[in-house]
Amino acid sequence: MNTDYKEELQKLRAEFDLFKQKTEKNIFSNLIVFFKKVLFNGDVKTMRSGAEYNLVPTYVEVSAGLSTTTIGTSSWEDWDLSSVVPVGALYADIAIVNRADSEFVAGVRENGGTTNRYRYLPNDSSIMYTVVLDSGRIIERYCSDNGSTNFAVMGYYI
Repeated sequence: MNTDYKEELQKLRAEFDLFKQKTEKNIFSNLIVFFKKVLFNGDVKTMRSGAEYNLVPTYVEVSAGLSTTTIGTSSWEDWDLSSVVPVGALYADIAIVNRADSEFVAGVRENGGTTNRYRYLPNDSSIMYTVVLDSGRIIERYCSDNGSTNFAVMGYYI
């Protein structure tokens, strides 16, 4: 295990021990409240190579999420998310909606990836993927349907 992570884990354990002492609930409840604090406040940081990093990225929901319909080429195509996702974002949540009367195959993956991250979607269904962003905020998408598939950015992690 990386020494930076060992130190962070020790800090988290120490903070949790202090947190337990301040509450009179059972240990399971303490643990749940502690992790909610860490996850939803995003206040766990570490230093790497002289720079501070947030170990729990902040999630930003997108209200108008660059919704597009694909042309259904049955091949991976680049999709530029830079108009709705800012520089520095790490991941994006992508919703894929099947509006067709039949099933089809659709998915998303990291730009330049080789893993076929797609699934069969029954008619009138949807699926959500979290995908790694490159520095240009470009991902790849795949769809076997012609015109009845909607891809939308729902949010991102920064």
